[in-house]
Amino acid sequence: MKRPRWVWLISSFYISAGLWGLLSCLDMMSGGKPLPPSVLAHFENYSALDWGLVISVRIFDVIVGVLFLLLRKASVYVFGFKFVYGVALTLREALTRGAMDASTAERVLPAAILWSVSAAVVFYALHLMRKGVLK
Repeated sequence: MKRPRWVWLISSFYISAGLWGLLSCLDMMSGGKPLPPSVLAHFENYSALDWGLVISVRIFDVIVGVLFLLLRKASVYVFGFKFVYGVALTLREALTRGAMDASTAERVLPAAILWSVSAAVVFYALHLMRKGVLK
């Protein structure tokens, strides 16, 4: 069976976003490039746990992208886990860092769009699993 085009697109996105995110995290942690004061203020209070959680999301991006590209059923479960994990981390960040006080449409709307797209990807992967495309 031929690999669907959407699988190529979704896998490429997750792998590249994961790798880019990992490089960005490492760059921020090492102080590799100067950050704007508002960004620096946000990240300078991150603990090792915070950085570990952020980096783990990026690692899951790469893993799920590769699994999906290889047409593995496990990608469905990793997509689902990553969705729930991402929502939980976003809510944790909002509640512990006071971001809810600063919530505006320009901050909430992108998160809602990303969550919607992520949910759609989960359902698409589930659809492919049910059709027998994912093995």
